[in-house]
Amino acid sequence: MKNIWYTWGLALLTLLLLLLAGTALTQSRTLALPIPLALPLLLLLLPPLNLVSIPLLRTTHRFPIHTLAPLALLLLETALLSLLATYLPSSKVRTCALSEQWGSLWSAPEQRAALRAIQDAFNCCGFRTLRDRPIPHPEHGYTDEECARMTGRTGSCAAPWGRAESGVAGVGVGVVLGVWVVKIVIAVLVRGGNRWALGLVGLRGDRVTEVLGEGRALEYRDEEVGEEEEGQVGGEGARLLPQGPVREGSGRVVEGEAEGEAVEWAAERRGRVREEEEVV
Repeated sequence: MKNIWYTWGLALLTLLLLLLAGTALTQSRTLALPIPLALPLLLLLLPPLNLVSIPLLRTTHRFPIHTLAPLALLLLETALLSLLATYLPSSKVRTCALSEQWGSLWSAPEQRAALRAIQDAFNCCGFRTLRDRPIPHPEHGYTDEECARMTGRTGSCAAPWGRAESGVAGVGVGVVLGVWVVKIVIAVLVRGGNRWALGLVGLRGDRVTEVLGEGRALEYRDEEVGEEEEGQVGGEGARLLPQGPVREGSGRVVEGEAEGEAVEWAAERRGRVREEEEVV
């Protein structure tokens, strides 16, 4: 039952990270932010790539890609985090980049709809001031004051537009950190011998001993053997036990004795498994 909760938790967290990455991509394009399209696109790919890379966290000499793929993904995540972090603080460099983006949109007739969308989104006119390159464009016979006069707006767009850029970058940083949290939690569970995590990364046999140590590996295998025995006693073994009330002295096996024999058999099997492990 606990494994189901682990699986659902991983799925929901991955879905949440996907939604956040999708929101960052949408906001970046809708508000024409000066953030390269590659950043939010790569951000959108991180959660599913993280899921695919989890089984590759185990290392093996035969298949070096199991080591290189997670390492390459980690380098990509670090690069994304570093690039997105440069858009977080408000600075003169960021303001200049926003001003250049506004100017390129204002100068291209086919891009002016994006400026109108920015002005409508933040209820503002112009970039630094109400008269700093607003829409409607003066070439259509409008003055620089036309936007403020027609809409009654009193604020410029530089500040709220810059905050939107920082917000999108912050969401991106949160997605990368969320992916790292998933990795760390799974690594901690694996080191703790959690069976769900060990199965998720595909650790079997000698690799369990290598990761957990001999003592923890023996406990882990004892748990597996115990569950198998319980399933056999509760499944196929249940058909062999007498059904209905049992009386002493009758020709049938007493239920308590049958359970005692099953427990003894299970203990003997655990002992054999432990002896085999020690020999190996």
